[in-house]
Parts: sequence; structure tokens; C-alpha cells
Amino acid sequence: MNPKQTLKNMANTIKMAKKPDKDEYQQHLRLVLLGIGGVGA
Repeated sequence: MNPKQTLKNMANTIKMAKKPDKDEYQQHLRLVLLGIGGVGA
């Protein structure tokens, strides 16, 4: 996973935050955070 893709995912997460479906957003956020954790490890 490259940093550029991670930033793109974060941007998508922020866009999703504006949508009413909060459960989907939280699930996506968790995946993004796991991705960041994987990169940081």
C-alpha cells in the first residue's frame, strides 16, 4: 500500500462522512486506520 493510495482512501472516507450512512463510514474508517497501521508497522 503506497502513501498516495492511503491519502486517496482518507479523502474518500472524509467524503463518506458527509453521507447519512454512518455505519458504512465507520467500517470504512476502520479499514483505513488498519491500512495506516500496516504502513506504519
